[in-house]
Formats: sequence, structure tokens, C-alpha cells
Amino acid sequence: MKHLTENVLKLFDAYVNDADNWSGGPLIGGNVTLLGEEEDRGLLTALKRAGLVYTNVDGGDAWLFFTKDGIQVAAQRGHDVSCLTCYRPWNQLNR
Repeated sequence: MKHLTENVLKLFDAYVNDADNWSGGPLIGGNVTLLGEEEDRGLLTALKRAGLVYTNVDGGDAWLFFTKDGIQVAAQRGHDVSCLTCYRPWNQLNR
């Protein structure tokens, strides 16, 4: 895994913690805000480039999902990952 800044990992942790509220795939811009919309967007890009998460837009809403690597990192960071495998959009099943 690439080196990720403390703020990137804080955002990652916040989305992992919020995932249970959204059947495993939190709404971007829903319950999670770390530094503000603009700054968080950059942190989210870093998570995507690291291969830990991906996003899916449905009906104008953007949802965040965890890749297999993201679930592994969440587990290594001490999170309960049981919900992170609950749901995958049909077009993202192989990630």
C-alpha cells in the first residue's frame, strides 16, 4: 500500500465507521465530513488511487464501496469489516 497521510487514513476510518449505516456502502457527502467538501474530495481521490475504495453514482448520489484491499486494510486497522462485504453494485462485483 502506498504511504497515505494521516488525514487520508482518518477519512478512510470515518467511512468504514459509517458503512454500517448504509448497508456497507456509505453515501459520499452523507454523514462523513473531515476537513470540508473540497479537501475531503482530494482525500477521497487518494483513497481511490491507493485502491482501497471505489465510487458508484446512482440516481445522482455517489456511494463509496471498499475494494478487497480496502477491506483488508480496515481489518488491519482494527475495524469490524462484516458489513463492508454486504453489498456490491451489480457492475462492481469483481472488485
